[in-house]
Amino acid sequence: MSSRIYIVFFLVFIGANAFSQKTADDYYKSGILKYDKKDFNGAELDFTKAIQLKADYTQAYFFRANTRKELLSYYTALDDYKSAILLKPSYEEAYLNRSQVKHLIKDDEGAIADLKKAMELKPDDPMPYYYRGMICGAQKKNQDALKDYDQFLSMKGDSCLVMENCGRIKYQLNDYKGAIDDFTKAINKTPDKSELYLIRGMVYEKMQTTEMALKDYEKAITLNPKSVEAYYHRGMVYDNGKDYEKALADYTKTIQYKISYTDAYYKRGIIREAKLDYINAIADFNKTIQLRPEDEDAFYHRGITRFNLKLYKDALADFDQAVKLKPGFIEAVNYRGMTRIELLQYADAINDFTYAIEVKPNYPDAFFNRGRVKLLQKIYGGAIDDFSVAIKLRPVFAEAYYYRAQAHFGGGDKSEACDDWEKADKLGYQAAQEFIQKNCK
Repeated sequence: MSSRIYIVFFLVFIGANAFSQKTADDYYKSGILKYDKKDFNGAELDFTKAIQLKADYTQAYFFRANTRKELLSYYTALDDYKSAILLKPSYEEAYLNRSQVKHLIKDDEGAIADLKKAMELKPDDPMPYYYRGMICGAQKKNQDALKDYDQFLSMKGDSCLVMENCGRIKYQLNDYKGAIDDFTKAINKTPDKSELYLIRGMVYEKMQTTEMALKDYEKAITLNPKSVEAYYHRGMVYDNGKDYEKALADYTKTIQYKISYTDAYYKRGIIREAKLDYINAIADFNKTIQLRPEDEDAFYHRGITRFNLKLYKDALADFDQAVKLKPGFIEAVNYRGMTRIELLQYADAINDFTYAIEVKPNYPDAFFNRGRVKLLQKIYGGAIDDFSVAIKLRPVFAEAYYYRAQAHFGGGDKSEACDDWEKADKLGYQAAQEFIQKNCK
């Protein structure tokens, strides 16, 4: 009796086990479901089990390759695409997807070869043209990219993404009208995409069509209130239009949403410097330098701000750094010389101004400032010569007339001094009036 029970149990066990055993197709279908749910690790495991049960399972290799691409396992993905193609040489989609992986590992030559093969296998598929257009665009082969995108559009019809890509390429080629047309078509197809208004606004900004640029930036912000680039670029439009309060507000908003936006700190600092808000300007230049330590312009403007605050030693250090980062930075050399005048370092100041003149012979400020040093040293003839060159280079240089008058007067030529004070006064330099009243009446 017991043997019969054992036999029945054994047969039931075998039958149940056979019934529960999964096939290659079961694992494949399970893998597809997991792939669609973005469970890529689980999908990879199922496709692997399907292949173990059926070594020539073409679709399983293909989808395992797609899964491994999502898992960033590019080289194992390439192995799977190769297996799929070996099993099915006419597998156009495998060539198409393999091209994307090759592009990701910088094998653009191999990617383009795969796309050409895909075009041969399925001439009516527009996607190979799209992907080749993307690769050509990344390689800056802009005309080739545009040809491929045009071919895609002729086969597929309207595509917001392709029209956007065409617009970006035309923008790079300075074909602003063509870029506007493409972005407008993309906007008509997808009117709620903030980035399209942003990039079209940037084109209008390049074309100096200010009102249209502002309109697009405002639309971009309406659609995406945290659009950092829209705030920044609108700020630049306001800045260039000398609407500094609005520019400040937009640069501040940019920083609010992206605290590492270096250019926004720098541009806000420039406005604050111009508004004589020196303390806050320095804070902005400090942040710029923290984020971008090699920014010679930030050191230069922080130096100017410190100079205006009479922090001459700190200003000198900033101008030194600006010149170190950019050896031909003549404006920084000139300001360094001015700082050295305040620190009574006359010889070094003369050297700075002389160097600036050697590099930029038509630079009136350098001649003027060297003249000031010579005047302080009572080298009146040399001072007059430098002020005269400054005036020749900038005929309305009121301050140069004033100081040349001082040099003439110091050298004993009262008549020439009075002539120069009169000229300085006519050009609006009010300090000359006191000397005219005292010495020229």
